[in-house]
This record gives sequence, structure tokens and C-alpha cells, in this order.
Amino acid sequence: MPGRDTPLTTLLDLRVGHGLEIGPLDRPIAVRPESDVSYLDVSDRSKLQAHYGPDDNVDVDKIPELDFWLEHDDGFRSLEDACSTGAPFDWVLASHVIEHIPDVIGWLRQLWQVTADDGELALSVPDRRFCFDLHRPATTVGQALEAHDRGDQTPSPRAVFDAHRGAVDVPAERAWAGDVPDATARSHTWDHALELLERCRRGEYVDSHVWLWTPREFVSFIDDLCHLGLVDFVVDRLLPTAHNDLEFHVVLVRLPAGMDGDARDERRGRAHGAALAALPPERTISTPEPAPDPDPVELLQAELVEARRQRDRARRRVRRLQDQLGDAGSARRAGALTRASRRLRRGAR
Repeated sequence: MPGRDTPLTTLLDLRVGHGLEIGPLDRPIAVRPESDVSYLDVSDRSKLQAHYGPDDNVDVDKIPELDFWLEHDDGFRSLEDACSTGAPFDWVLASHVIEHIPDVIGWLRQLWQVTADDGELALSVPDRRFCFDLHRPATTVGQALEAHDRGDQTPSPRAVFDAHRGAVDVPAERAWAGDVPDATARSHTWDHALELLERCRRGEYVDSHVWLWTPREFVSFIDDLCHLGLVDFVVDRLLPTAHNDLEFHVVLVRLPAGMDGDARDERRGRAHGAALAALPPERTISTPEPAPDPDPVELLQAELVEARRQRDRARRRVRRLQDQLGDAGSARRAGALTRASRRLRRGAR
């Protein structure tokens, strides 16, 4: 089975070292035997096949055998507990996973525990400007701190409601062209968004985009978490969102355990500055401003012009009808005289 074609492989050599791919489903990026890779997902292969069987977008026969899964007899275990027997990993790969994680700080901390010193975490992340999240604002470090302090195990009511109330259907090419639908072109109805919110409040897991970034926002997000001493990863290299695409690709490097504080701060600052310097200026894709309310006087003047135009058109129509009626009357009179003359001539004979 060939690996999924993705620019992420230009940032990370999957042939070197022992790796972990999170959530490969039916399209893994790293494949055996070319890569020494283990796979982790929510459930084992048979349960994933049963779950995705009705989904035409998933070829369940291509779901690989999984080495680790989060589901457990008593519920769900942490990523760290699930794959600890395979750790440490030289690299970890996750495509379109991080934005769904309820507690992103906790997730990154668990990944730090199972990754080798100077190991790499490679991520593909949707750019909020070019996908269905384009009307939603960037999420903040403060929101991540709140989710972590609560120990969120499921997407929060904030995330579920915002994700399903704010989503709009838009292809990336249309967003890049600036042809952005307004916020009324929603993907979900109000009732559906409320239904999902209530399910979330009952404790159900409602999958959502919890975290939203542009490339620059993501770089600063990781730097802030590292500066706070919560996450010991730094951005090492990044591919910004390509034209007409909707995702960017980034590799984080794990800082070694026991690193001196000054050395850590120096490396963090250097990595943050280099990552920002390597990024081009970000294009802002915004919703067109609504047209301003027309001036009342201008509106009345426009109505007057239209009324006069309709009046003149009606007058021209009346004149045409009168001419037609006149022509028709003359023709009728001439016809009647002709018929009378013929009758007189027939009588004279």
C-alpha cells in the first residue's frame, strides 16, 4: 500500500528511526516496510471497520493493523498509556488530528513523554482562513489553558457550538480567490447546532474543530506554551499553506529532558524567531463588508426616476394602442363600404 502523498514527507524522512502515526485510518502516510512505524487510533481495526463501513469515503479494507488504541475495557486511556510499550519514538506523525484534541496542552505533554530527546512531531494542520472555519476567530492560549485546567476529555460546549454554528461550505480555491460566502451560508441549521450542543452537555463526544490557526498563529501558540513551561516543543520547520490549498505542515522538535533553563529559553527564542522569519506575510481573507444603508434622499430620488421611467413607458404604450385602434377602425369602415357596394351592384343586376 503506497503512502499518502503529502508535502509533510518533504519535512520528515520517514525511512529513518522508529515512528508513530496517529489516526492513519485508510490512508496512512508512513507505510511498512519502508518505514519502521507503529499505528495508533481510537479503536482497534475491527471496530474502525465496523464504524466506517457505511462511509463511502473510507475504504475499510485499507485500514492497517493497529499497534495501539485508546479504547479500553474501562473507557479510554491516555495516549501515553496506550503506546508506552513502543516508546520512545524518534518521530510522531499526525495529519489533521491536533485541531480535534479537547485538551491540546495535555496531548502535547503526553507526546513529549513518548518521544525521544530531540525527536520530531510532524503535523498537518488546517488553515482556518481557507476551510469551513473561515468565519471563526483564532483560538487563544487562554482557551487552551482553560481546557487543560478542566482536564477536558471531550470537546467543550464552546467548541461544539462554535464549530457547528460557524461552519460554512467553501472550497479552498474559492476562499483564495476572495469569493467568501457570508456567515448566513451555514453548513448546519440552528436546530442541528443546538442538538449537538445538548449532546455535548450530556457528556457525549461530539467531534469538532476545537483549535483554529493560521501558520503564524500556530508558531506563536506553540512558543507561548513553551514560554509558560507547559510544552517542551519548539517549531523547527514549516511549510506555509500553498496557493489554493487549505493546510500547512509543521515539524516540532522535542526539547531534551532536564535541559537547563537558560539554554531552554535561548533555544526557544531562536526557534521562534527563525520560524517567523521563514514565513511569508500572511494574506488576510476576510468576508466582504456589507453594503452600507442607502441615503434616504438618494433612495427617494431613485424611486422618482424609476416612477417617471414607468410613466413614460406607459404613455408610449397608450399611443401605440391608439394608433392600432385607429388603423383597425379605418379598415373596418372601408370593408363595410366595399361589401355594401357589392350588394347594390348585385341588386341592380
